[in-house]
Amino acid sequence: MTLIQPRTATTTAEGSAEERSFAYFRRNTSAQFAAPFGNEFWESLVLQIGERERCVKQAIVALGALHESFMEEHLVPHLRSPLPPYPLHKPSWNLTNLATKSYTSALRGLKEYILPGTFAGLHIPLLCCILFTSFEWLRGSYAAATTHLKSGLYILRQWSSSASTNTPTAHFIRKQLAPMFVRLSIQARTFSQDIVPVPWLSNGLIAPLAADVIQKDEEHIRAARNALDVLCGEVYLDSSSQNLFSRDFNISQPASFDFSLRLGKWLTEYHEHLLPLSSPPPDDSRPENVNLTLWYTILSLLQATSWIADPMALDKYTAQFRQIVDLARLLSWSSSSPPLIPREHRANSEVLGSSRFRIDMEIVPMLYHVASKCRHPALRREAIVLLRSGASREGLWDGWAAATLAEDIMTTEEEGSNGAEMCGPEGIPQGQRVIKLEEVTDLQARTTRVRFQKFGEDDYGKWKTLTW
Repeated sequence: MTLIQPRTATTTAEGSAEERSFAYFRRNTSAQFAAPFGNEFWESLVLQIGERERCVKQAIVALGALHESFMEEHLVPHLRSPLPPYPLHKPSWNLTNLATKSYTSALRGLKEYILPGTFAGLHIPLLCCILFTSFEWLRGSYAAATTHLKSGLYILRQWSSSASTNTPTAHFIRKQLAPMFVRLSIQARTFSQDIVPVPWLSNGLIAPLAADVIQKDEEHIRAARNALDVLCGEVYLDSSSQNLFSRDFNISQPASFDFSLRLGKWLTEYHEHLLPLSSPPPDDSRPENVNLTLWYTILSLLQATSWIADPMALDKYTAQFRQIVDLARLLSWSSSSPPLIPREHRANSEVLGSSRFRIDMEIVPMLYHVASKCRHPALRREAIVLLRSGASREGLWDGWAAATLAEDIMTTEEEGSNGAEMCGPEGIPQGQRVIKLEEVTDLQARTTRVRFQKFGEDDYGKWKTLTW
């Protein structure tokens, strides 16, 4: 006879703390994760499932506590949560403890949903893989996050090749979960090529709706973002397109050519949602339009420069670098807690109240690309200032970590240069320019170990440790 052990009841204080973090996720975190397009996955579906499934709720509590801990650590007091405190929540290290405890509980609770030989209830393990990946990214545990992501992708590949696609669960997986895995995989690809290929993209499993069947403007602009995800996924996550001799976010030349053609077709279909590229973006631009324009600009730049061997050739793309900084600045201030600052005062402003706690990449990797690849002294400094403005955590990417690394690249390249010569990018000679780097970042310890290789050098230099 098997005895079923009763579940240990939580204390009143512990239960109140969990409910508070669940409420914090509903009120704050879900909106951050869904921005700027709005996303029913984060705004309602995850919360609905969390009300029914204990392991999902524990993962949500962990993310809510982690988010508030991040805010407590980085923001000034008057901009912190207005929710009433509970004993287990103060100070911020207690939030971190609650986040870790809830995350561990979610991991243990997931085991009952993993049954051999069946796909029944598969959406719960897949959803938890997304939540676990998000949690580990946002606390800086890259290796653990990659393990969760790969596990989810492996399960999804098995399901897509053998399961019926006509059930409610299958519809939920196709419409909501598979697109999330693609977006997470694209972000993971910015750090590593060791990502499981996603061949089921091209078979229509998550193909976006055609633009001509979408009626509402908000649905059309959301479709544009989803179509861009599918496009990036089919190119950057295809093992045959990867440049195996590079650790950067590069692809092979044939894949790059194909990507350029397909990006042009995407622009033809969705151009109405992009801002004009020939002038600074208006201050009243919708964040969705700014986001799409920023993504198109950075992808076009990456495609145009991915096979440039001479770093001096990047100097002719200063206009594109400027466009990226202007768009990122607008997005940065559109999500700030304080009122917007006039354009003429923004370049040198650092507002502690502005914060970003996102799953998706939005401005941090784009600004880092400018700060590390653009040699225009004023422009790359603007990018670094924006990275340090307030607190930004976007999945794998942390604003302060990226700013610290980019600033060290800049200092290394400008070492020995005369200030009078630094009026333009040409002031940095070819042999001073960093072309490769290896780095290991620990967000919890706020350190980065890094070493550089300059143009013309045969190997990397010595390791050094950066702190912030």
